[in-house]
Amino acid sequence: MPEFAKQFAKGAGRSAKAAKGALRANVLFTVVNLAADQAVDTAQLANGAIDAREYRCRTAENVGSAAGSLGGTALGAAIGTALFPGVGTAVGAFLGGWLGSDGGKAVAGSLAR
Repeated sequence: MPEFAKQFAKGAGRSAKAAKGALRANVLFTVVNLAADQAVDTAQLANGAIDAREYRCRTAENVGSAAGSLGGTALGAAIGTALFPGVGTAVGAFLGGWLGSDGGKAVAGSLAR
């Protein structure tokens, strides 16, 4: 096997391990955030501030945001590690989680409406 292929394989292995660690660390935050957002929306539904249709749309947005955050964190950490191990992992996980959360919320919200 050529040397560049060996180095690429090693880098891919590091990327996968870093992404797994970043995803694990983000799961707790994402679950707590999802529960808090959903609790606020449920209280608003119970108080009559929003109707059932709006509640369904907000629920879809909350779930889409959580899913996007988790997926974006894993992908961002893997890309960041491949480009610049260490700091790149942290920056990639943060940016991927942030963009994934916003993107997931937007997509789910547009599908629900």
